[in-house]
Amino acid sequence: MIFHPQLISRLSSNDPTLTSVSFLGDKLTFDDCIVLANAISSNTYLEKLWLDNNMIGDEDVSPILKTLTMGRNNRGHPNLKQLYITRNSIGDGSAEMISELLSVAKLQQLCLNNNRIGNIGASILASSLSSPHGSELLALKLNSNEIADEGAMSFAKALDPFRTSSSRCGDLAEKTPKLKTLHLRANRIGLEGGMALANRLRQNDEIKCVALQENEIPEGILRRIEEICEWNNLPQSKRKSIGEKRISVIRNSKSGISPPQSTPNDGGRDSLSNRDMDVEETIASLETRDCNCAFQEIKIFNEELCPTTLARLCHALSSYHNHEEAFPLKTLWLNSNNIGDKGMTMLAITVAKLPRLQKLYITKNNISDFGATQLANALKEPTCQLQELWLSNNMISDDGAKALADSLRVNKTLIEVRLNQNCIGNTGAGQLGYVLSTGHHPALSILSLKGNMIGDAGGYSFLANIASENSIRVYMEDNSISKEIENQLKISNTRGDGARDVII
Repeated sequence: MIFHPQLISRLSSNDPTLTSVSFLGDKLTFDDCIVLANAISSNTYLEKLWLDNNMIGDEDVSPILKTLTMGRNNRGHPNLKQLYITRNSIGDGSAEMISELLSVAKLQQLCLNNNRIGNIGASILASSLSSPHGSELLALKLNSNEIADEGAMSFAKALDPFRTSSSRCGDLAEKTPKLKTLHLRANRIGLEGGMALANRLRQNDEIKCVALQENEIPEGILRRIEEICEWNNLPQSKRKSIGEKRISVIRNSKSGISPPQSTPNDGGRDSLSNRDMDVEETIASLETRDCNCAFQEIKIFNEELCPTTLARLCHALSSYHNHEEAFPLKTLWLNSNNIGDKGMTMLAITVAKLPRLQKLYITKNNISDFGATQLANALKEPTCQLQELWLSNNMISDDGAKALADSLRVNKTLIEVRLNQNCIGNTGAGQLGYVLSTGHHPALSILSLKGNMIGDAGGYSFLANIASENSIRVYMEDNSISKEIENQLKISNTRGDGARDVII
């Protein structure tokens, strides 16, 4: 018995008034699908077709998809605009047939939610978006399938607005997709897929909505994607207005009109910092180079940064530097994050690549001599232009101090170095004292060594090596220096030139 005989009859007779057909929850069999396919083959007026919740799989739906692809003249159905095949059991095989349909038909909406399409099917569908007719698709919904990072990255690649075609065959040439809505909720997409789509959104402002909830993507990236979509939905006039305000902020900052800048002790943030953002949000904003966020100062405190997160942060900082000319990062606070020597090694490599970074605060991070040596190597690089460096409350001893002293022979930009509450003894202090002699580092104006293990020999090294013409303050409170050396240091500061200042 033919299901819905009147509807099938109207389709077969090419009824011009029948533009929308729904078969919802009919549990179509393979034979039913053949009957429907035969009816569609005679039709040219159909614009919308619903096949939802029918328990059909790849084999069942294949006759219908083939008929829609062939049409009357092997050029696809002439008027089909919307196709819905949700809550079924179709997989990558059907995705391949739908891809062929997209290449010939002028579909605008395609909904394949709640099926079994995986990475292969997603990649096939993504590649069809740049076909002559596939590029006309405006909305693609693939919620609750089996798509992971690889599939999401395929869509990110396909939606590249700067993608150039390798074909020169007229109608066969690739075209820029017009897709505005992409739904990938409740799949298996993780960090890589989320980042790829976020980066693509920043480049392709034709995409107005990307839904990625209920995946394995960090919340910070999801929020950033939502914000970029909001930006993409703004009219051009509004975007221009916001952009002009951002430029105004940086110009006012250069003119001294901006809000007061943060100081090491106040904990305040200026308008170009990662204010009110957690670590994931900060990294996501750097990775996507969000047009609504610009950072001249980043503060991340008390987060116990794991190596993976710190590696992402370092990569994001490098990427942000390479693309952000108007708002260069100048200050980086990473206090109390337990990054250790491994983290310091990653951070040192990054710092050497950030020529506009001026201030680095990394106190209370369990950094020992090895980490300090890696940072010292970075300070020798000509691209490193740090002016302030805080390494207090770590585990740096004489070897680390020696490495830092050696770096000061090369580096000429540091003005302030703080090494309070470490394990530096006489040897390390001697190396630092010697480097402050004339000609080694005339720019350095503050060296703080409070609360270390420096004795008389280390204290005397500063007395012997700091030249009277060097304008520098050396802080050495809470060490093990005797009263005799303390008095000599104090006397040395009263010789009339007023330049040296060793504070005990």
